Amino acid sequence: MKRAEVEHVVKAAGTIANDRKVLVIGSNAIYGSVQLNDCSFYKSHEVDILFFADNEKKAQEVDGAIGEKSNFHVTFSYYAHGVSANTATLPRGWEKRLRILYSENMGHIKGYCISAEDLAASKLVAGRDKDFTFVIGMLDNKITTPEKIEELIRKLPHKKDIAFDNLNVCRQRIQSEDKTEDMGMGF
Repeated sequence: MKRAEVEHVVKAAGTIANDRKVLVIGSNAIYGSVQLNDCSFYKSHEVDILFFADNEKKAQEVDGAIGEKSNFHVTFSYYAHGVSANTATLPRGWEKRLRILYSENMGHIKGYCISAEDLAASKLVAGRDKDFTFVIGMLDNKITTPEKIEELIRKLPHKKDIAFDNLNVCRQRIQSEDKTEDMGMGF
């Protein structure tokens, strides 16, 4: 998704929930940390949304109104996914590192996005192939560094070993890609 599309979903979610503060925790939270208009290294058609107060109820309202297969989704080809607070495993203190996603197009509603490093640590706990692709894209685009990610992995409440192992997988894939390019075999 592009930044403007994420802003659109956040504004719509805040309007539906009658809440000026929308929390974004999935991949599209990256837009809170970077000024890119398009994170071309990763494609997603959903924005994972939750709220600071009454989060379960509001997330369900948003999911029903502008979620997957809704008229909003059919019209715009992207949608909100109302999630719960335990959807992602986040490092301790993530709330203090939130980044704000805001533009004039969003009116009075702001998106509070988990930081790039918190997002990377969470992705490494999940450990799906698409998560590796995302973290590698963040590293290749110098959005963060392995050292910053390691710092937050140490603050995870559990599954630190899995996250460290998966960060090493990402490093190996990057080194493998670099070797292929050095041999003149880049495709």
